[in-house]
Amino acid sequence: MSNITSLGLGSNTTERTLPTQMEATQPDKGLLDRKSDLTVGDKKEQAEFCNDDDWDKVRRHCKLGLGFLNNFSFDGFSEGGGKGGSLMTRSFDGSFLVKEMSRGDHESLLRHTTALVKKMIENDTLIVRIYAHFKKGQGIYVVMANCLPMGLKFTLLLDLKGCRDDKAMILNGEKVPAIHKRCFSCLQCWYCCDMECCPCYPEERKVYYKGKVKAFTCDIVFTDQQADDIKKLIHCDAEFFRELQTMDYSLLVAYIELNEEDVKQGKISEEYKEAIRTCKYASVQDGTVRLYYLGIIDFLQDWNCKKDIARCIKVCAPKPLSTIPPSLYADQFDSNLGSRIKGGAKEFKLVAEVKSEQPGPIDAVEIEITVGDRKSEVVEDEDGVKPTEPKEKPTAEQKP
Repeated sequence: MSNITSLGLGSNTTERTLPTQMEATQPDKGLLDRKSDLTVGDKKEQAEFCNDDDWDKVRRHCKLGLGFLNNFSFDGFSEGGGKGGSLMTRSFDGSFLVKEMSRGDHESLLRHTTALVKKMIENDTLIVRIYAHFKKGQGIYVVMANCLPMGLKFTLLLDLKGCRDDKAMILNGEKVPAIHKRCFSCLQCWYCCDMECCPCYPEERKVYYKGKVKAFTCDIVFTDQQADDIKKLIHCDAEFFRELQTMDYSLLVAYIELNEEDVKQGKISEEYKEAIRTCKYASVQDGTVRLYYLGIIDFLQDWNCKKDIARCIKVCAPKPLSTIPPSLYADQFDSNLGSRIKGGAKEFKLVAEVKSEQPGPIDAVEIEITVGDRKSEVVEDEDGVKPTEPKEKPTAEQKP
């Protein structure tokens, strides 16, 4: 069994060999009672954890123990789910995601662990929380909360950066295939235009382009209070990433639409009733109930020479761009998304059903009121409140 584990030893030191039995007798805060047999996945495979003392603070904040990491399977990984086509899988209950990391994101997470943990144990943030960071074999993985509930059909799912890279991942309840314009596809006859009249313009590209236009231009309507709260969170999180000097992060915005009358009459499944009860941002407008889910993801990208080169290459691309330095990116993210978060909808809550064992009006209710040393009975009925004569105090002879 390997005796290597990753421990929470600060942002500059992330891995150490466990001490021998003799060394373990010496006081070394952070190493005592640590074990190397940490396991992940349904097959309980051994893994090497990074800065786990720190990430344990987030798990404790979210009331999770390490055992939750056995709630997924490495056999469930699929390509294309994560950033840049990296592997990703969901837990069996859908509460968290396990994503394969690039070497660059791994190193960025090691550098920013302390700051991210401090931010993630705050309640006021849209940043999706990280629960664990580990290595297994040649792979590096991060475990993150899933901000989108499973088992529900989303009407719209947007990936928003506040620039021309905004896109729709689900549009009108249907998944949108990603048909990108890449430099290596420049020989396609439709590459230089997005005109539907082009005879060889792919249908999938039409849908994808319409989704991009909608994602970049649509307003997102909440209640007035919700809109104010979300704008503040976007601003605070953008300022946090400015200090971290990372960029290229996205705000996931998803919503479910339900007919208001169907909801009021109980013509929805228990899953949707539970979604309404637990949704933080539920609203109603024009007879339609919307349940919103939000989360900021992909926040580990540092500015580097590759991004500098990409910015030069995209000099003629439609503006605004996503490939800009972190401070400019934070301004753009905050300004663009903040301007599109609107108020105007009404708050919606599912009214609890009250069941009575003996239905029917109550004819009268007797209430005993004490005023000083005198008591009187009040009978409240449909004609109003009628006080009765006060009760006489028993004399000494009347007392038993």
